Amino acid sequence: MRKVNFKATIPLIIVLLVIPSMMSNSSTRSFQPLNTPLNYKYVEHDPISITSDGDFVDFNGTGILDDPYIIEGLNISTNESYGIYVGFTSKHFIIQNCYIDASYAGICIESVASDSAGVANNFCVNSKSTNGMGIGILFSEKIVVYNNTCYGNMKFGIAAFFSPFTIIYENTCFENNYSGITVGASEYSDLIANNCSYNSMYGISIISSNITGCFLSICEGNLDSGIYLENSDQVFLSKNELIKNHFTGAFVADSTRFHFNYNLFLENIDFALFLDKGCESGEVSFNDFIDNGDSKYTQSYDSGKNNIWFDKYENAGNYWSEAEHDSPYFIDGDAESVDYFPLQEPVILPDGYNTENYTTVDRCFVLACSVLFSLVVFRRRNLILKS
Repeated sequence: MRKVNFKATIPLIIVLLVIPSMMSNSSTRSFQPLNTPLNYKYVEHDPISITSDGDFVDFNGTGILDDPYIIEGLNISTNESYGIYVGFTSKHFIIQNCYIDASYAGICIESVASDSAGVANNFCVNSKSTNGMGIGILFSEKIVVYNNTCYGNMKFGIAAFFSPFTIIYENTCFENNYSGITVGASEYSDLIANNCSYNSMYGISIISSNITGCFLSICEGNLDSGIYLENSDQVFLSKNELIKNHFTGAFVADSTRFHFNYNLFLENIDFALFLDKGCESGEVSFNDFIDNGDSKYTQSYDSGKNNIWFDKYENAGNYWSEAEHDSPYFIDGDAESVDYFPLQEPVILPDGYNTENYTTVDRCFVLACSVLFSLVVFRRRNLILKS
């Protein structure tokens, strides 16, 4: 794992993290589980509970923006509920390069000051309690969760609840018993370049989290859906790879004004994209739907209302592998939706995004998303969203 220090504001952190990735072609499309931590010399340590600023006294740093407290390099294996718990603090701190195996949550951050915390390069594994998770962010805003590996947890790999403006970037979450990553009631959050594969339900679930983005993530082989979206408005999902999930590539329930653009839906077992009743005014365009489901149904299904399966400004729809591309593509479901402008060729190269031809563009795309998100953070009190 890369070793990262967060010593700037959250928006600046995101830009600094993305730029190095743009300079590298090292990322791979295929999922490779990590069975053991990388060769890092951890120090065995008892569980840590910090419930006031004074409890940071044993750690390096002063707690100011340019000198945050650092909790790092620890091996915490315990039957207690938390490996590291930090709650109700106002100081700046970072938790990084730790290996944690705890009963309920490896790392839990609760009700800390806005823009005060970063969690990076940790392994959080094997929580066994009901609703157990690798990393939990609760009632806190503008927290960055970067490049962590979370697996074997009873419910979530990473979870953020009631935590707006959360950034969850380039994490690997696999073999968790519910989802790799879940955000709930956490509006304005961004999930970028995560690998959430082989989880027992969903790769990524987004619930009651308006104006949230999910970009450049891989969700492969999950036992239900790659992405699950529920009760959210204006969620943007772009350049994700949803592959061989056992029910759908993405399932959407009771959500409005969502956007699926430039995603790859490949060989999902039942459907590529399923829009349930209560889905309204979504847009689906410039996606590749390749060999999903079986011949009994079309590759996607729409029971919603007023969802559009093409870009109405460019008169361009989606690529459907079995379609006759010179005629409209009719989509199964009560909505009787139609892609009037199916594309002649796939939008995405067969090898996915992580190829020499796509890497620079995609990294620039992440950078642009991050900068735009930063502007939203700084101007959040004055943000006006127009329908």
